[in-house]
This record gives sequence, structure tokens and C-alpha cells, in this order.
Amino acid sequence: MLFDLAPPPTGKRGRPRLKGARLGTPAELAETATFTTTPVARYGRTDHVHIADVRCLWYGSLHTQTVRIILIRD
Repeated sequence: MLFDLAPPPTGKRGRPRLKGARLGTPAELAETATFTTTPVARYGRTDHVHIADVRCLWYGSLHTQTVRIILIRD
């Protein structure tokens, strides 16, 4: 399960939030991500692929460590 980054502290009493809104699974994230076309060199030729880069939290596995999800479409 992927989550948005933690919001900034509110300045109120209590512990600040550790994670933001739920983003869902990588498949659900791919449906709403913004893709850009980028040339990629692979297998001795240059192809154009669609790439999306999302910074988020993989809270279940890495707790509050920020991860970078790279989504690629041909």
C-alpha cells in the first residue's frame, strides 16, 4: 500500500502525522499518474517510452522512508 508524503506539522499539540493520503497499489497509481515521453537506449536502439515518477511512502515495508516509484509504459 502506497501513501502520500507526510503533511507538515500543524503547530498544534500531539504527534504529527507520519503518512499522508492513501495512494493505493502501484496499478491504481498508474491509472492516475502523469506520464511523459522520454527516449531510452535499450538493446542497442533508442525507443520512446512513457515514464512517470512518483515520490511516496511504502508504509508497510519501509515505514517513514521516502521511496521513488518509476512507472514505465511502452
